[in-house]
Amino acid sequence: MPETPPPVVEAANAGLPAGSAERTNALIHYYRAEMARMTSWRDRLDRTSNWAITVVAALLSVSLSTPDSHHGVILFAMLLVTLLLLLEARRYRFFDVYRARVRRLERQ
Repeated sequence: MPETPPPVVEAANAGLPAGSAERTNALIHYYRAEMARMTSWRDRLDRTSNWAITVVAALLSVSLSTPDSHHGVILFAMLLVTLLLLLEARRYRFFDVYRARVRRLERQ
């Protein structure tokens, strides 16, 4: 009795889920990963905002603590806050991309 050759697997479908249960499982894991990514970027945004508030409070306390303290500290604080805001704007762009992906998954 001759051996039958193994079934040919199409290259386009190799590694993709075959049944509806596998597709559903893959979609669930993809959604969960996107939610985790979005949450981590949101946490980074919150951390940057907290640092900006802390820097402003600390440097205002230092610069306004005594009448003879140097007020150049306020200029330094403004520079630090500007850098933190630029960092937060960059992080928000990434967060917005991940949030849009999650919303697209939720709508469809």
